[in-house]
Amino acid sequence: TLMEDGIVKKISAVVDRYHLEHSLFEIEITENMREIDRRMLREISESLVRAGYQISLDDFGSEYSNLSILSTLPLSGLKLDKSLIKDLYANPATHILVKNLIQACHEMGIDSTAEGVEEEEQLKILKAVGCTYAQGYLFSPPLPVQEFEQKYWDYSSHMVSFLSR
Repeated sequence: TLMEDGIVKKISAVVDRYHLEHSLFEIEITENMREIDRRMLREISESLVRAGYQISLDDFGSEYSNLSILSTLPLSGLKLDKSLIKDLYANPATHILVKNLIQACHEMGIDSTAEGVEEEEQLKILKAVGCTYAQGYLFSPPLPVQEFEQKYWDYSSHMVSFLSR
């Protein structure tokens, strides 16, 4: 979809129809999107940023991640794949890698999100290394829309960075 002609205008038309701020939207690029032409991906990403949107790289670490993507795209967020988080406390090399990825994100002004957090020990380590956000079964399993709305309708009182937990 990102490669579709006029995608930035199409996204903006929908967002503008509801009078919403572009800055409230984060467009996620998945790990496998990096296989497309890097120059074209950068141009589209820069167009989205100029239009006021944020760009996040999803599932980082799920396959053969190329670190250069972090300096190629105008990212506001990096989502660390659950495969990196899974053995965070059992594998010292993974711990070092995640810690340094998060540190690089901080230095580049990129928010970090850990996906697939299922255990308190993982959360404890992520807090210690400065991860910005976390998501996973530790917080909630996927919910049907109706149950989600009942639980989180007043989202402003529930949407809190896990660091304050």
